[in-house]
Order: sequence, then structure tokens, then C-alpha cells
Amino acid sequence: MLRETDCTKLQQDATLDALSRLREASLKISEHLEGGPVAQEVVHQARFLTEAKYGALLCFDEEGNAGAVVISGLAPEQAGLISATPGSRGVLGALNNADKPVRIRNIDDHPDSVGVPPYHPLMVSFLGMPIRFRGRHLANLYLADKQTHAEFTQEDEELITTFAAQAAAAMATASEYDQVVSARAELQALLDSSPMGVFVIDAHTGELKSHNREAQRIAAFTGLEELHPEAAVRAMSIRRLDGSEVSMEEGLVAPIVRTGRTVRAQELFINFPNGRTMHILANAAPIYSDEGEVMSVAFAAQDLTPIEEIDRERRDYLCLVGKELRTPLSTIKGSVSALADALSQSTSSESHQLLKIIDLQADLMRGVRQDFGRATG
Repeated sequence: MLRETDCTKLQQDATLDALSRLREASLKISEHLEGGPVAQEVVHQARFLTEAKYGALLCFDEEGNAGAVVISGLAPEQAGLISATPGSRGVLGALNNADKPVRIRNIDDHPDSVGVPPYHPLMVSFLGMPIRFRGRHLANLYLADKQTHAEFTQEDEELITTFAAQAAAAMATASEYDQVVSARAELQALLDSSPMGVFVIDAHTGELKSHNREAQRIAAFTGLEELHPEAAVRAMSIRRLDGSEVSMEEGLVAPIVRTGRTVRAQELFINFPNGRTMHILANAAPIYSDEGEVMSVAFAAQDLTPIEEIDRERRDYLCLVGKELRTPLSTIKGSVSALADALSQSTSSESHQLLKIIDLQADLMRGVRQDFGRATG
């Protein structure tokens, strides 16, 4: 028969073992950042802590709608058959309004033994726990069939309650991380679809911190790809419309850092290290830290070359139209004059009227051609 001191030591050992497993489970879920891996690790570690054969985690979105179901303990092909999410009724649905674990010795004997999705394996013992963080319902944790005992124990309840609090914090952090990643991806997609090259330059070092797809095209055109980003920024110079020329750092970055002013729709010529020059429409603005210090400068440059090319093609087309109109107009005008002389003795007022109309329209077309000529320079 065990002495009291032996029982106390066994209890202490069991407690230390439980705390050790809880610490290990918490470390495991903290190794991940994204929501999906965190959710998968939560259900894995919950099974590990309680020695459950099966586990599932039903996640909810910010509006409280049921979302992804993460399953542990089933073969992938069997888990793939469970397409429906646990219903809002029965034992599984009871967790939606529970404020503590739900522990059942035999789920078939429970009066609310409904709500289990089709193709789910038969379950006997059950332990469920809602996971909430600062009032928001994040998920429901379902565990089934304790492998070492006939049912889950009071110690399992206590373990899973503590673990659920730690899991809630990890899942909330992962949700925020996913939102940041998603926002960055949306912003990058927007920037990459922009016709303007966007460069973000460090305000202190002049280093090029980030850029978009159009900026990469500009870099390839101008030979910047061959230089270190910091050297590339320092190698560029700005030539204004008045002919003055300064370095990119002195003429654009430094004034914005000093004054915090914003540059909008300014026409500039950028001289690049490979000797090429690009006519751009520039916008620039400071990016501040939480303390109000200018940390970076965002510089957006729209290459005006395609626009100038379109304008040049338009002028060429107008010039071509003017040249093409010159010969038929001269022919019409000469023919009308000759015909008018030939009919000068005619008494037909209608013929004379038609000739006047043709002559007038020919003069109008000549005026249009001359306008084309002036428009094309």
C-alpha cells in the first residue's frame, strides 16, 4: 500500500509532467506565424496533451461564420470525405455557447448526440472546448476517444482549459499576421499593375528598400540593375525643365527629409549611369515612423516616353493626312474652276449653284489640311 508521501510525490511528478507537456505544446504552436499552420498545430498538440485519438478544430471568421475545419488523427483520404462542417446543434454545436469544457464519457449515451458530420469515424469519449480571445469566438476544439482510459479526465479538462487560452493568443496573432500579409500582397499587386515606377528610398542611407514591376523595367532600361541599389540612387541626377541639374539625393530625397514636403506631378529628366535620359512625371512623399521621423521617401516616376511616342505618331498621321489631301484638293479646285469658265455662258442657275457649293467645300477641306499642317508643326 502506498504511503502518503509516495502519493504526494506521484501527484507532484504527474503535475510536473503535465506542465512540461503543456510548455512543449505551447512552444510548438508558437513556432508558426501563419493561421493555417497554427490551427493545425493547435489540434495536433491538443491531441498530444489529452492522448486523444481524433481531433478537429472548427475556425470562425470575424463575423462568427464557420470556416475551415482542421482535422488530426485521420488518414488524408478519410479526412477528405468529411466535407460538411459540424452543425450548430447537438453536442458539437453546444460549444458555441459554452464557457468551459464539455466532457462526455460516451457520446452515444448523450441526449444531444447529433450534429456529427457524415463519414466521421465513430466516437465514444468526447472532450470539447471553445477557444475565445478578448470576447471573440475563434474556434471550437473537438477531441475524441482517449486512448489510455475509458474517458477524458478532470486533469484533461484543466490542461485543455489552460492550453486553449494559449492557443487563443497564438491564433489571434496569426490572424493579424495573415491580415498584414494579405494587405501587403494586395498592395504589391496594385503597385505592380501601376504604370508608374515606385521606388522606396531609405531617408538616412539612400538605400533602395523596395520597388515595383515598372521600376524593374526602368532599371533594366537604364542599367541600374548592374549597380548596387545605394550606388544606383547616388549615380542618378535630375535635370529640371529650367535646365538646372542636381543629384537625385540632393535634389529630391534630402529636401523631402528636411522639410517633409510632397512633390506632385513635376516634370523632370532623369540622367542614368549608362548615359540614357528619361523624361518622367514625378511624385514623391515622405514616409514617417510612429515617432514622426521621416524614415523613407516614396518616389513614383511615370515614364512619359510612351505618351510622347503616341503624340509623335499622332502628328505623323496628321501630317500624312495633310499630304494625302493636297493632290485631290488641287485637282478638284482646278477642275471646278475650268468647269466654271466653260459654263460661264450658260444660263442654268442650278449648274452655277452646284459649282459654288463644290468650290466652297473644297476651300473648307483646304483649310482643314492647313490646320493639320499647323498642328503637326
